[in-house]
Amino acid sequence: MTGAVSGIHALASAMLTHRVMKHGRVAATSAGASALAALVLLVGMWSSVPHRWLLAWLPFLAGALVLRLAVARAQQRSAQPVLDGQVWLRRHRLAFLLHGLVWAWAAGVLPMFVDGEQMALLITVLCLLCGGAMLTTSFDLAAAMLFVTPVAVPLSAQLASHGRATAAQGAMLALFMLAAWASARRSNEVEIKTLKLQHAQQLHGDELRRSAEAAETARMALAEQHQLMTQLLRCTEQGFWFIDNQGIGTDLNPAMERLLGRPRDQVVGRSVFDFFGEPDLSTMRCEIEARKLGKTGSCEVGITRPDGSRLHCINLATPIIDSAGRNLGSVGIWTDITARRQNEVALHTYAQVANSIKVGSAHDAGRHMGPVVNKRQWDQIQGYIQKGIDEGARLVAGGL
Repeated sequence: MTGAVSGIHALASAMLTHRVMKHGRVAATSAGASALAALVLLVGMWSSVPHRWLLAWLPFLAGALVLRLAVARAQQRSAQPVLDGQVWLRRHRLAFLLHGLVWAWAAGVLPMFVDGEQMALLITVLCLLCGGAMLTTSFDLAAAMLFVTPVAVPLSAQLASHGRATAAQGAMLALFMLAAWASARRSNEVEIKTLKLQHAQQLHGDELRRSAEAAETARMALAEQHQLMTQLLRCTEQGFWFIDNQGIGTDLNPAMERLLGRPRDQVVGRSVFDFFGEPDLSTMRCEIEARKLGKTGSCEVGITRPDGSRLHCINLATPIIDSAGRNLGSVGIWTDITARRQNEVALHTYAQVANSIKVGSAHDAGRHMGPVVNKRQWDQIQGYIQKGIDEGARLVAGGL
């Protein structure tokens, strides 16, 4: 009886040590993914969300990421990280909760300022963050839920109040969350079984058959996770383009095919430089060289489509590094901003027309506009202009 109790305590200690050590290993990857997601939102929503809201949110996000990295670093430097396992586990979970609360603010506030396309971008980014949190932290589902729950609650409330289209997006979000949770649960169960088998091997020395079964279950769980991410890449509206270090396209998702205006078999195996003209070609050459050096970056570039048209896009690219530290190429997240560019051109045209109108006496003949009749009316008009500026409008013609 005493031996059985001792074995249970030893197994619990091994599982606790496993969780704490894996928390330390995934902290940097998780923080990097969160920073990249924030960059995507910052670029995609800069034109719609008041800058003061974004700039007020970023320091809190940076603080949460620094806290997660600091906890992981302190654990690695600790002289007794295993003996203080419960303490370190609570610290990691607290950092997860604070990280989730910062993203919860974005999930609750940003939908108030964005349109349908940007709402889809926000949902995609938050889905990837929550799904990634559950999958990469499947070894500690409590920590994963401390991140996911604060993000999912305000986002769900916003989706429910934005009409049918957003409600449909909310349903897809719920399905994705359930699939990610189920996969994380299965992965968690596999890890627990594997730990138990390893512990039994240490006690008895022969559990090879069960260990092989656990390894196969783990492989199947990883295959399911891969299938989930493949499905996500297939359904997202953001283009994903995988490129090797020689600038040859190795893979792309359907959204990227639509951006390029070409099917997959006309892109894979060809140089990416075949799809750009100057000055975009020079920009892409510089970006490829930067990826070779392991640098993450973004740029605005135009894709030359088969009909000769130029599609304005933002490309957020990051190097792909394998487990041995080798640079295998890069993946770019492409967002179509052609409509935004066209709106800017139209706005510039309207501003030119408005600024060309001359003001003159209403009694004089000619093509001009009469002045404001009195100071009270003048002050009222100036008040309207100032109110628009205070609410985030951009003044392009006339002025205070």
